[in-house]
Amino acid sequence: MTEISLIEPNDVKADLFIGCVGYEHRSLEALRKIHNADLDPAMILFDYQSGDLFSYPENRADLIVQNATLVANFGEFMEKVEAYLNASVSASILFDVTSFDREKIAVILQTFFGKRSHIGAVSICYFPRTFVEPSHSLDIVRSFGPVIPAFIGETSSSRDSLALLIGAGYEYGRAVGAIDLLEPDRIYCMTPIGTDSRFEDAIEKNNLGFSFLENEELLQKYDLSRPENLFYEIRRIVEFEVQERNVLILPLGPKLFAAAAMLVAFILHPSVMVWRHSTASKDAPKSTSDAHASGVDVRLAFRFVS
Repeated sequence: MTEISLIEPNDVKADLFIGCVGYEHRSLEALRKIHNADLDPAMILFDYQSGDLFSYPENRADLIVQNATLVANFGEFMEKVEAYLNASVSASILFDVTSFDREKIAVILQTFFGKRSHIGAVSICYFPRTFVEPSHSLDIVRSFGPVIPAFIGETSSSRDSLALLIGAGYEYGRAVGAIDLLEPDRIYCMTPIGTDSRFEDAIEKNNLGFSFLENEELLQKYDLSRPENLFYEIRRIVEFEVQERNVLILPLGPKLFAAAAMLVAFILHPSVMVWRHSTASKDAPKSTSDAHASGVDVRLAFRFVS
């Protein structure tokens, strides 16, 4: 088991920034903060090449992007990241998960675990969006399964039931649909609070009032501005349930929940499954929407423990 220790995010002075240029306006928010603070880390950005979708043209033309290494092929992007880490002794990394999709977040975190001897510290940053009224219609699910092969999990003959931990978002009916397909024996649902009460109302409405939970105690709220508490709570639930059940985490909602859940899954690998349940695709732009940063900057930082 590879262990980590949470640290104070302000103590991480980044040598390397990892981010992306996407269709969300907020995909450059971390870069804007780096620029305004007059910091100068090496910067490797993945280019989603989103054409004329939403804020992508504006983001791609922004002058702050010009000083970064910008790579459009994800395989080549990861080669750049790995080359930087291989040449480092104790790199400090700032990883902006805000606009990355969950699969890429998982691959990047998996690389950190694999290159941990070259890494001094990692700070994960996330910029919540300003509130917009969500859709109240059911979108077509285009991807439902393990986020990456490492999250297929390892079932055990001593565990013949399933515990499902859902990170709730305001995607309409997504949690209910997953429950119908998976038929778990126990369901935990964690919902974010702390940035805008309108999100909380929309999450409850689009999750049908959480009527699918047999026990209200299994509905837990977490403060998005306290990601260290979120990490410890996810880990507590997983370590408790994995003793008797197979555990599957479905990280809907904020990408910070996904990152925290993946950290737990990598630490406890291969006991924990992490799946995605996505309606977004390049061929279906209506399944996506633009997002502007609300001004809140949330960070979760850690070191690998030898």
